[in-house]
Order: sequence, then structure tokens, then C-alpha cells
Amino acid sequence: MEPTQFTLLIACATAGPVPISALAGAIAIDRITLTRNLRLLARQGLARVTEGEDRRVRQVELSRNGRTARARALPLWQKAQSGMTEIPGKVRLDGLLGDLGAVVKLSRTRKPK
Repeated sequence: MEPTQFTLLIACATAGPVPISALAGAIAIDRITLTRNLRLLARQGLARVTEGEDRRVRQVELSRNGRTARARALPLWQKAQSGMTEIPGKVRLDGLLGDLGAVVKLSRTRKPK
């Protein structure tokens, strides 16, 4: 499983059935890129993309296989994360994550011209 696929599995599991546009906003990714990556998950049987109440709205949710894949991958991700803390140290990693959060927040408040 690719890191982007794992991220989408976690995001879909957290959000539950959700419109693609809402998921794109929540994870700070453009809708076209998200749709392309969701198609890969759907082909693998890990997610379902269906029509919402409005035909223009597409909803995404994890399939049973997606929930199983997420459960299997989560301990591996947690182990990798603990290793990442050791390399730069917790203080530097926390600083980096804080800076990244600030960039995401700024990108959501600024509109392109």
C-alpha cells in the first residue's frame, strides 16, 4: 500500500460516508487529485464512490475490505511514526508538524487571484 492510499483510508474511515468535495477540503487536496486517487482505491475494492442525493455530488466511503486494510496497516504506520520521532527528536518533529499545520491553515484562508 502506498502512503497516499493509507492517508485516504484513514481520512475516509474518519469522515465516514462523505462528499468528495468535503473530503478534499478536510485533507487539503484538490478534488481532481483526490478523485484520481479514490479511483485507485475503488479498483482495489477498498472504497466505494457513489452518487449522493444530488446527482452532481459523489460520495465516498470505505468498503469492508478497506476497513480491513486500514486495520492491518495502522500498526505498521504507528511503528514507522515512532521511528520518525527518534530521528530528528520529538521537539524538532513537533515543530515541523506545527509549521506544516500553519501552512495548511494559511492555504485555506488565502484565495488564488
